[in-house]
Amino acid sequence: MGLQSYKSSDNLIELPENLFSSVEIQEKEKPIIDFDKLVSVSGTRVSHTQLLLERAYERKGMKFKREVAAERHSIDSVVFPDIAVFVDGPKGHYPEKDLQETEDVTKMGYFVLRFYHNQIMAGTDNSDSIADLIKNVQKERLEKYGLKQ
Repeated sequence: MGLQSYKSSDNLIELPENLFSSVEIQEKEKPIIDFDKLVSVSGTRVSHTQLLLERAYERKGMKFKREVAAERHSIDSVVFPDIAVFVDGPKGHYPEKDLQETEDVTKMGYFVLRFYHNQIMAGTDNSDSIADLIKNVQKERLEKYGLKQ
């Protein structure tokens, strides 16, 4: 369904096939998510892993919001226009919970990407490569909707 590997600046990152949204939704002509009205959850601690990825977003000039409330879920970051990015931590992995969360958030209109903590923590090159991958998805989403960053 998604990319198996991604090459960026001489770095090759192997990505799990289930990285991308597995829930099929009917694609819309324009995003149903109003990025400017998204609300960040205040008082939430942000992990070092998320900060590494957010710094990579900033280096790449990507517009994003941190810790966005989405009904009963909290999205680690939302990249304009409608990309929900989850970073699955090193302490325990809950595939059933993650799948339900992905389904719920996809049904809300987000395009969901999930990464594992160790994919980002492998260093700046990896966080930049993952940000490049997200930026490529972003470019496709913006082109689809006729939007600009």
